[in-house]
Amino acid sequence: MTGGFYNHLDDPDEFWDEKPLGVSKSQSVNKIDVSPPNPSASFGAAPPTSTSRSENAASNSLSRAGMFEMTLDDRRLPVHVSVKRNIHSSLDPIHFSAAAMTGYTIALWKKLAPSIVQRDVAAASTLPSRRAKFIALLNAKSAAEFEVIENATWGNCNFIGSGPTTITGQPSVTAEAGLGSVSSIHIDPHWAATARPSDIAHDIVQCADQIRQQRPTFHEEGGSWAHLSDDELENQVREYRQFLTRSH
Repeated sequence: MTGGFYNHLDDPDEFWDEKPLGVSKSQSVNKIDVSPPNPSASFGAAPPTSTSRSENAASNSLSRAGMFEMTLDDRRLPVHVSVKRNIHSSLDPIHFSAAAMTGYTIALWKKLAPSIVQRDVAAASTLPSRRAKFIALLNAKSAAEFEVIENATWGNCNFIGSGPTTITGQPSVTAEAGLGSVSSIHIDPHWAATARPSDIAHDIVQCADQIRQQRPTFHEEGGSWAHLSDDELENQVREYRQFLTRSH
């Protein structure tokens, strides 16, 4: 019998010419390292987890809340604004705009809360009635005013108020709103870094006053139109639009 090795795995009578492959006791086996990576060995700090990002966002929201307090009129525009005296030590000026919108949102919810609780949809809405819209259009003095009123009732028109121009060439504060709520308040961070809290509050109210003046007013007491039905008013609006278009 020639030299060789038996195959003990399959047939004990089967004979191999070469030694079967295997791992001897003297050979080492590579181990897989399942230990967590060493943060100090990374090129930078570990990315924040979703939990830490949520905590940071919540912390930023809490720090902004209460910095601005507002009182709104029936048209949802600020008539009084109060800015905390410690705002500069509590927030970076680049966050003043977000803090102002947080203050406005809180004031808006307080304003709407009674209507929401009572499910009074009409009181919560800022859109004019069909009749009030027709009367406002008939009282327009020009084609441009007619177009503004019509676009505003469709939600396609925003009104902008601006504070005084600062040394940077930008308005100190800019606010924007449609017929409904204020959609944005921007406070120039360069100006705000040294501005007094009372000056910031004053310029926000000034922006609201400008928007209030630009917005069309709506009422159902039509004066000379009072005797007409809604359908008759609609016909008058159609004729008046044609007249303004020809005269323009």
